[in-house]
This record gives sequence, structure tokens and C-alpha cells, in this order.
Amino acid sequence: MPDESNRNLHTQDNATVDWGLIVVLTLAIIAFLIPHISIFLGGIYWAAVLAVVVFLTWGFTMPTTCMNGGLIFSMIAMILLLNTFIFVAVAIVSFLEYLFF
Repeated sequence: MPDESNRNLHTQDNATVDWGLIVVLTLAIIAFLIPHISIFLGGIYWAAVLAVVVFLTWGFTMPTTCMNGGLIFSMIAMILLLNTFIFVAVAIVSFLEYLFF
């Protein structure tokens, strides 16, 4: 007769909360919103600088690929990168518009 004493050892309770995921997503939302809020406080140039700083900080401190962090970390890194590109592009266009018009 086989030993079935540890049959229910690896069960997962779906009612538990994954606090790590909640913390990471909260940090990602804060990192995403920092440049958006700073537009009102310092203008588009300050927002572009903060977007670059936030992306670099996130990129150097958090896992950013599927191989070392998983799909969620990879998606967050891509969202922050796109956010940074948009803010920098808008700041460059705004500066060129200021120079020539």
C-alpha cells in the first residue's frame, strides 16, 4: 500500500491574499503616476526628468525581464518605458515649439 500521508501537502488556498503582488502593483502605480502628477507641479520638463528618473530607478532595483521577474514585472517595465518615451517626446516637441513658434 503506498504512503499517502503527504497527499494534501501542496494544496493552495484561493482565499489567501498575495501581498507581494499587491505591494509590487502599488509601487508600479505610484511609479506610473509620479510624472503625471508632476506636470501640475513643475511642468512638462520636470515631468520628463522625473519619468526618466523613475524608469531608471525601477529598472535598476526591480527585475525587468520574464526570465528573472515574471511576466508582470516585464509588463510593468514596458509600461514605464513607454510612459518615459511619451513624456520625453512631449517635452522635446514642446521645447522645439517654444524655440521656433
